[in-house]
Amino acid sequence: MDGFFQSKKGQLSIEFILIFAIFLSVLLIFIGQFNKIKDRAQTDIQKNLVRKTSIDIENAINSICILGDNNIRELDFYFLEKTFLMKENDRLILASDSANVTLSTKCTVQFSSPLELNKKIKIEGKDSTVKIYAKDS
Repeated sequence: MDGFFQSKKGQLSIEFILIFAIFLSVLLIFIGQFNKIKDRAQTDIQKNLVRKTSIDIENAINSICILGDNNIRELDFYFLEKTFLMKENDRLILASDSANVTLSTKCTVQFSSPLELNKKIKIEGKDSTVKIYAKDS
């Protein structure tokens, strides 16, 4: 009788191992899909941050341009990846790995290109131009 129950125990162990292996396989598939969704969500968040920031910078530059010299705006940023403000043939471009946005401004803008936007920038009207500086926190 003991031999009969021992073979049943062995069979139950093999069945348990097979069910557990199937469970692990399904779990790995779900984890892979969740990682893809997370990466897409982070990319979309970064694109939206770049678009919103481009609007904020555009508005600040244009308001300084309208208000004239000796006016200052400070903007604070947070990005998921490195983001730069660049100047290319009198066009301002906000660029990251996920998105590039061209800014439209109504006046002359000066800054050291490329300017990494990691914390704060200072936008200042001086000598009939708008100057942008990286500001230490």
